[in-house]
Amino acid sequence: MMNVTYEIISREILTLDSNVQMTYGIVAYAIADESNTAVVVASVYEITTDKQALANLVFICNQLKLSTIHLHDVIEDFLAS
Repeated sequence: MMNVTYEIISREILTLDSNVQMTYGIVAYAIADESNTAVVVASVYEITTDKQALANLVFICNQLKLSTIHLHDVIEDFLAS
């Protein structure tokens, strides 16, 4: 089982009314055994505009050592709450 670390990623988007808005997503990376470099193993962009709420989710994902196989389900639950 690989050790995964989750972090927030940000991206500016242009809204339909031509405003620029910052959105936040999650990136998951693991350390490659042979080269000791970080490798992105999953990413989901533009989940929310609420950085603090997503930071709380990322904290929980890291604390629970969430497997990337569950990431999309966790995001779906986050958006439904």
